[in-house]
Amino acid sequence: MRRLFVTAVIASLLGTAMSAKLLAAEYSDEERFAAAYALVAASDGEDLSEKMTNTMVENQLQQNPALIPYRRVYTEFLQEVVGHETLREEIAELYLDYYTVEEMRTLTAFYKSPTGKKMLQVTPELTGQLMQVVQFRIQENLPRLQELIRVEAERLAMKQE
Repeated sequence: MRRLFVTAVIASLLGTAMSAKLLAAEYSDEERFAAAYALVAASDGEDLSEKMTNTMVENQLQQNPALIPYRRVYTEFLQEVVGHETLREEIAELYLDYYTVEEMRTLTAFYKSPTGKKMLQVTPELTGQLMQVVQFRIQENLPRLQELIRVEAERLAMKQE
């Protein structure tokens, strides 16, 4: 009886694994990539890529003002090397690693909905505000962190003696 149960469980697990492979094979590469590209487009991937490039340029120019005369060259370089069109296929492949075709289609539909569009619109500001909260909390607790580091440094020094 126990052998029959174990055999049934193994058969069930193998069946589940085979079903997952069959589901993945259900779509051609063309269909899978089309779903990924549609998701990138619906989630404003191109716009986000442009904003990311501009942010990288501004951060670099703030850190190194000597590059200000070369802003155009630096911006064009980043667009060429890490721009949306350059990374389009790699981005799609990453999406394919994490989402099924059905999930990508569901996400695409969500991002095209009014709520999804609002999420895309407010996420950058929301993320910025969240980062400010996190930075404030870290700053507010910095003395405690410094004390923890001091105590740990003493403990490590005593351990070495």
